[in-house]
Amino acid sequence: MLALQNALRGDEQRLDGLSSKTGIPVGRLHELANGADPTMREVRSLAGVLKLAIPDLAPLSKETERAEILFREMAHRKHIPAAALVETLSQRMAYSLELLHQAKSVPWWAKEFRSLPQGNPEAFAMHFRSFFCNGDSVSPLLSLPGLLLERLQLMLHVVNTPHFEGASAYVDGIPFIFVSARFPPRMLFTCAHELGHLLAHHDPEADFATIDSSTDLQEHHSHSVSERFAHAFASALLIPPAGLGIVLKKIRQLANIPEQSPLGDVEMLYVSRVFGVSFEVAARRCEDLDLLPRGGAVSLNNTLKEMYGSAEKRAEMLHLPPRPVISFPPLPLTLVNSAVERIRKGEVSIGRASMMLGLSIKDLLTANSTQLQ
Repeated sequence: MLALQNALRGDEQRLDGLSSKTGIPVGRLHELANGADPTMREVRSLAGVLKLAIPDLAPLSKETERAEILFREMAHRKHIPAAALVETLSQRMAYSLELLHQAKSVPWWAKEFRSLPQGNPEAFAMHFRSFFCNGDSVSPLLSLPGLLLERLQLMLHVVNTPHFEGASAYVDGIPFIFVSARFPPRMLFTCAHELGHLLAHHDPEADFATIDSSTDLQEHHSHSVSERFAHAFASALLIPPAGLGIVLKKIRQLANIPEQSPLGDVEMLYVSRVFGVSFEVAARRCEDLDLLPRGGAVSLNNTLKEMYGSAEKRAEMLHLPPRPVISFPPLPLTLVNSAVERIRKGEVSIGRASMMLGLSIKDLLTANSTQLQ
């Protein structure tokens, strides 16, 4: 129970505070700190007080050390505060690998992108839409998280950890994406950004990981070729040129804006809502397509911050329609199904699987009975 033991490290005063907040006697906290097995009630109480997810307190897997090495090296290279972040990402990856319990393999879809010209994010984005979106090169892609889970069988985890925006990795050929819990449009862009990293990495058989402290406009100016590619890929995937042209034309008709007048904040605010991205991303995409002058995206965004507090507050003042809902499934269904199968075979206990997934034993039993039907 090493993860929980680590979380309970501290002096007597700290344990006294935890005891008063959780209702768990100090003596019992000492037992847990020394390796005793906790009940789910104790884990839930401690997770709430420590502001950790339940999986972060689960027993460490034998795969954790390998994952830690990958993420620690990348965090150091990008000057990202590493300790808590590396531990969280490593644990989630290790638990997934243990519960999936599959032989090393390569994603079946990886070969689809190997023949594309390197360094051409527009081509990668259009090929992805052609292959996974039935050739739709116009519509918003708000369903991207579900698509990655269902069609690509990708391990997508949402984590509530500071100091990072997103991360991606291949381990044993299994693709992972981690997204920090934030403003949903920002999470959608991060999800697409990390997908760009995975698609551009042409050797899924080799273990690989990257961590991004930011995926916004700052990364667009990064000296890193991989970051520039991932940023441009995400923009092209979420805001395809043909769809953007249709939306801008419709917006101008509805708002009675002359065709020849320069694009302004109203059009960008509508575009950001239609395609489920932030105002900055929408404006930057228009700038990249030469619909705004160089520097226009930053200038517009700064103006809205100075005059209205933020782009979102400006949208509220204009009574724009609410943003569409963007859903991130709490867990990959493939992972849950695999865990249930391993429980049925007696390869993992339901208590351990419950802690790893952050699900109650009741929910896992329900999933188990559903599979048996």
